[in-house]
Amino acid sequence: MKPSGWVMLAACLLVAASTSKAESSKPEGCWRLQSGEVAGKEIPDQIIKQARAAIFGDQHTVNMVAEVILGSHKIDSSKQPPTIDATDTAGPFAGKTTLGIYEIKGDQFKVCFAEPGKERPKEFTTKSGTGHLLHVWNRDEPAQAELKKFQGTWGLVSATRDGKNVTEDEAKRTSIVIKDNTFRFPQESKVGTSATGSFTLDTTLMPKAMDSITGSGPDTGKISRGIYQFDGKRYKICFSPPGRDRPKGFVSDPGSDYLLQEWQLARP
Repeated sequence: MKPSGWVMLAACLLVAASTSKAESSKPEGCWRLQSGEVAGKEIPDQIIKQARAAIFGDQHTVNMVAEVILGSHKIDSSKQPPTIDATDTAGPFAGKTTLGIYEIKGDQFKVCFAEPGKERPKEFTTKSGTGHLLHVWNRDEPAQAELKKFQGTWGLVSATRDGKNVTEDEAKRTSIVIKDNTFRFPQESKVGTSATGSFTLDTTLMPKAMDSITGSGPDTGKISRGIYQFDGKRYKICFSPPGRDRPKGFVSDPGSDYLLQEWQLARP
């Protein structure tokens, strides 16, 4: 007997619902920190307001202002509560694996990790001694919308570092590829913050802010703070060197060591 159209439709809806539930159980996207604890102590408000995270696939970038946590993770949403194992390449536990639990309810993502080498926490707290780090994140829809604008391959229009303009030929040879919150320069370039890396966005600041984070080499995890502005299919951005305050304007004067760039979208 052939299945009726209604049976087939019901089966398709069940598969779609199952897929949707699985996707919604993943901490994918851009996040703003709402609250947190480390070893039983609350994270200061100044850090809470500025901390940002971007999670795509099995990669995470957690920008805690004074330090950055980079790495990969594995999740198991079939467990109760769902589990997460993170292996970091930058941050206080670089080169180590930490075991954690997480929970997603609506637009909120809660995660609790033990210290490396210790058992997985059983509850979302650090004050009992079972967990070491607890973060509660809210989904950052404005940052997610901004991130979509950056996707694609961009060609360099112009660049100035420390008051010196790059040549027209060098600008023509330079491109950058942005996917999710990661970037890479296909060819060696002297006009980037680093050859590869990731970034987080803060849309609450004016101008809007980007923190570029070095993804490889001895400077892995270092932050270059910047400001950016879109104009149609172009954007300009100005970075300070690692360890310096964020620029206040789109200028690169001699002695500032600022990097000013303007990019044109080549391929979405």
